[in-house]
Amino acid sequence: VARPSHAYFGQKDAQQVAVIRRMTVDLSFPLELRIGPIVREPDGLAMSSRNVYLSADDRQAATVLIRGLRAARDAHRSGVRDADALLAAARGVIDAESAVRLDYLELRADGDLLPLPPGPVADARLLVAGFLGENGARAVRLLDNLSLIGDE
Repeated sequence: VARPSHAYFGQKDAQQVAVIRRMTVDLSFPLELRIGPIVREPDGLAMSSRNVYLSADDRQAATVLIRGLRAARDAHRSGVRDADALLAAARGVIDAESAVRLDYLELRADGDLLPLPPGPVADARLLVAGFLGENGARAVRLLDNLSLIGDE
């Protein structure tokens, strides 16, 4: 029986991190989680093995995901606290790129990703997934996320 003392995950898949974090608490695993930051290309696109399946045009269009998330974070930093307004800031940027078909755009509690209570948003994480291009018989689905108050 393996009994690791540490587990390493990347923040890029925030949903996976939230599930593993909860599982370690619920099942009392004596495990320290170490969460690595999202590694990005110079243009901001989150590194992913799926990026190689994008055409050059779709690869350029894919940067709209992080640009949308950053627009919402910038709005938050400017004093916007309404969740719908923050999501609209991100959606406005993302929807302007016709090559991206949005799968979801969510604003959730940072850490556990639970729905936010009504009222102003203080600390939260934006999550996005979108489809780009048609590579053969399927589109490429990309994920990204960003903390409203993080330094990234």
